[in-house]
Amino acid sequence: AVTGSAALVGVVAVAGTVAGWPGGTTATPGTVPAAVHARPRQFAGTARFGWLPAGFATNGFVINSQGQPYFEVDAGSAKGVLLLTDYGRGPQPALLYGPSGALIKIPANDVNGHPAYWAWAPTTAPGKVGFDLRWQYAPGRWAELRGNGLPATSVAGLTSMLYHIASTATLGTHTRVSLPFAVTGIPAGLLVQRAAFNGFGDDAVLLYEASTGSASQLYEGSCCTASDSILFVVFPARLRHGAANTVIDGHPAYDSQLTHPAGPGALRVFGVDGWDVQINAGPAAMPGSHNLIWLFRHLTILQAERGQVRG
Repeated sequence: AVTGSAALVGVVAVAGTVAGWPGGTTATPGTVPAAVHARPRQFAGTARFGWLPAGFATNGFVINSQGQPYFEVDAGSAKGVLLLTDYGRGPQPALLYGPSGALIKIPANDVNGHPAYWAWAPTTAPGKVGFDLRWQYAPGRWAELRGNGLPATSVAGLTSMLYHIASTATLGTHTRVSLPFAVTGIPAGLLVQRAAFNGFGDDAVLLYEASTGSASQLYEGSCCTASDSILFVVFPARLRHGAANTVIDGHPAYDSQLTHPAGPGALRVFGVDGWDVQINAGPAAMPGSHNLIWLFRHLTILQAERGQVRG
């Protein structure tokens, strides 16, 4: 069985060459390599909220496989946000610098009998927001609770609320993350180093950040700069922003290479069965926008209640 942070890496990292990548300066739309037809990636979460304040609900997650892997689950309300992170097995998260330039590590009461500290102490002072509680929930395994906007009027009340949230959280147990929609068609040779989902409703946004780097670079934390990364974003079409400058497969689209051929690539295709699809690529990731169009044509958006949306 794979446990801890290794499982987070295993869920989203795929090694190998980019199967079926259109080479040279010509792409072949309609020629889909076998690797592209894989089922949607299945995400396993290792952090889950228990008790939440009134008005708060789980609304997103982040899986990160670069550097120190982690799984983060998010909850929000009309005025606040909570981020619960499981770093799995490994070193404690890096400390933060305070206004004086010194690293912050403030003693705190234990969480369920496990050692804890504040990386940012809670306060209700005007103009001061945010808190960051960290604890070692098992030997060699760290968790973090941060956010702002909780309904508390005193530091003692806020602290009590945060400890209630932390002490009722579930950490280190793998649970499948269910999504209302998913994406297939990202070539198997791309390393998906980060996946995020936010919204769980009409405003839902799904993001994959992939790279042409190597698996060894990813595991060592040296992989994937902005120049060799590819970003895939899918969101409801009613959230569209930006103007179109071309048409792709009958859909209005924006292709940055038509106006800035030497820069990083950005492709946005609007109104694909109710979705907008955005693909951004750093200058070292792909040789031209025709490859972004190739990627778009091989993506499939799957929606749980309707089956296949685009293929």
